Amino acid sequence: VVVYGETGAGKSSLINLIAGRVVAETSPDAPPCTTIHLSYDVMIEGQTFRLWDTGVLHGRLPAAMAERNLTAFLHSLDQEGGVHLLVYCMRGRRAVRGLKTDYKMFSSVARESQVPIMVVMTGLEDYPVMAEWWNRSKGPLMKHGMYSSAHACITTLKDDPGEIMDTFLRSRLQTYS
Repeated sequence: VVVYGETGAGKSSLINLIAGRVVAETSPDAPPCTTIHLSYDVMIEGQTFRLWDTGVLHGRLPAAMAERNLTAFLHSLDQEGGVHLLVYCMRGRRAVRGLKTDYKMFSSVARESQVPIMVVMTGLEDYPVMAEWWNRSKGPLMKHGMYSSAHACITTLKDDPGEIMDTFLRSRLQTYS
């Protein structure tokens, strides 16, 4: 399972949410804390899954070089048994604006292998019903060519008081569905 998205989208936090413990380093600051592709073996209901936290794909790199690096990374995973799911992680509040670059890069590189793509929206703590974000945003996403096999609207915050912890636990359960 390859988790990808723009810097600050919450990829490492999502991996920690799925694992149920801190396995990936996170940073609340703008600079990326994951600069290389890192893997984490996570046990879910008795089965081990390898989750890949993608490093910075572009920014300082020209788009063509970033795409070559991505192609090489996914090809190396194919040699090790393949990629079975791409998880596109994005901040709900930043959706559509500038997100197409990473999404299109991954989906075009992965299209040949027909790997399903799941979209996970993070940063939805302020939504009483996080799924409402999807209901309002799926049309514009599809209009921009962003399609997925599944989606989840979640929060990866767990340190806030009160209802946030309950929302976090519901998010964790949703990532398993």
